[in-house]
Amino acid sequence: MYLVGIDISKYKHDCFIATEAGEIIKDAFTFQNNSIGFQVLREALSCLDKPGEIKIGLEATGHYGKNLKQFLNNNGYSFMEFNPYLVKRFATSLTLRKTKTDKADAKLLSLILNSVTYQSYPLQSYHMNDLKSLSRYYKKLIHKHSKELVSLTIIPSLTL
Repeated sequence: MYLVGIDISKYKHDCFIATEAGEIIKDAFTFQNNSIGFQVLREALSCLDKPGEIKIGLEATGHYGKNLKQFLNNNGYSFMEFNPYLVKRFATSLTLRKTKTDKADAKLLSLILNSVTYQSYPLQSYHMNDLKSLSRYYKKLIHKHSKELVSLTIIPSLTL
């Protein structure tokens, strides 16, 4: 089983690949948050012997990881997201040193994958995010429509 930890940033991501036994397959490397960078990641993942035995761990970072998650889904890779607070607590349980670099975080995410039950991120969540934004937009339009109706129905006071 291969454990892939990816630390997500705005413009780049750091990746670390190891086995369950702790053997380092590919030391931490950086790839860009664009199609060229995703091809670098695809090449690194395709070099692994058993593609079906890849566990990928990410830290939940909001919209910064959206492109990466979509890329992983489109290429048939499953992944698991971790709460940043839990990642921080896991790091403090391993050492008292405050080593906070992107490459160290990628390695830490692969270690976390080895200690938890792997549950891949559901694909439906992307549709849920789209539905949430559409619902919020719909609510704003209804509110604006109501305001316009009120302003049209108010009769200006007549001066006598």
